[in-house]
Amino acid sequence: MKRIKLKNGKQKELIRKTKNKLQVSWKDFSKIIGHNESYIIYELRNEKRTLSEETYNKLCELLGINFDEFIEKRLDKNWGQ
Repeated sequence: MKRIKLKNGKQKELIRKTKNKLQVSWKDFSKIIGHNESYIIYELRNEKRTLSEETYNKLCELLGINFDEFIEKRLDKNWGQ
């Protein structure tokens, strides 16, 4: 599984738009996405971490929009190690 690096600001936009579309709390959003609430809010939304390919695909599917045009890089799972 790869890691997805989106252009600056696009990861935050993808998360925000998906959450807004679902009209749920951060707690419920985290359950839907399958990550810890604080990890989504502080790490993923603030673009401190890249998205896993699985999370990226789930966000795009829930939103109904393909963000592939904003992909900067597809990194190997352990690229930072």
